[in-house]
Amino acid sequence: MQDFTNNDLILYYFNETQLNQTVATQNAIDTYPEIEQEYKTMVAIFEKIDGVLLNPSEKSIQKILSFI
Repeated sequence: MQDFTNNDLILYYFNETQLNQTVATQNAIDTYPEIEQEYKTMVAIFEKIDGVLLNPSEKSIQKILSFI
């Protein structure tokens, strides 16, 4: 098993890997449950971050609207 770091998984997630790295990372995710779980956890975190960034609170929206 090649050593995979969180950095490798992040690059893979954002499609910032060379073809050989992409294939190796996908193979590791498919082969090793611990790497698969780490990747799934990372994906869930990124999705939550995206949700927070895209959905401001109602209070924030009201402050912006009252300023305009």
